[in-house]
Amino acid sequence: MMMKVFNQWELFPRGSTPNQVIPGNTNFILAEKFVIPTFGEFDSLTFNFSRLPTYLSHFPAGTSLYTLLHIGQLIDSNRFQHFDHGYIGNLMKYKSLQPPLFHPERVASPVILVFSKTDKLVDPEDVDLLTAQLPNVVARFSVNFSHVDFIWGTGAKEQAWDKFMVEMAKFGPQ
Repeated sequence: MMMKVFNQWELFPRGSTPNQVIPGNTNFILAEKFVIPTFGEFDSLTFNFSRLPTYLSHFPAGTSLYTLLHIGQLIDSNRFQHFDHGYIGNLMKYKSLQPPLFHPERVASPVILVFSKTDKLVDPEDVDLLTAQLPNVVARFSVNFSHVDFIWGTGAKEQAWDKFMVEMAKFGPQ
């Protein structure tokens, strides 16, 4: 519905700026009203605040409205399923009234799960559920980050990505 009203299929597409939508000092409005409440507080020990204007000048990076709608559907339905197009749309696309489920138990590739128990967008119970369903979890570890710390935190390399790369190297060319 929202996509049809605005004839917009992407939220903040590449090349657009939030200033086109929100007047004023957009970077700090976004930080105060959206980034911090949604993604979590910045850890003063792992966040380089002098880089905040640069980070926010690229935020949000744009995403598909379908992606946002699908995330909402997953939460509302409590099912790990394909996009729900409504009864008629589902019949046309899936030949079923309901969208089909995803099947993580069919994933054959090695999987490394890196998550944070303090990430406001990732529920540790969901990570546990996914871990139980995936047949080939080769590594799983948590870090004490907010959602944005995985990218913007100064300790992300040492606390998350170095460990991840060590695990990945086990599956590279021998």
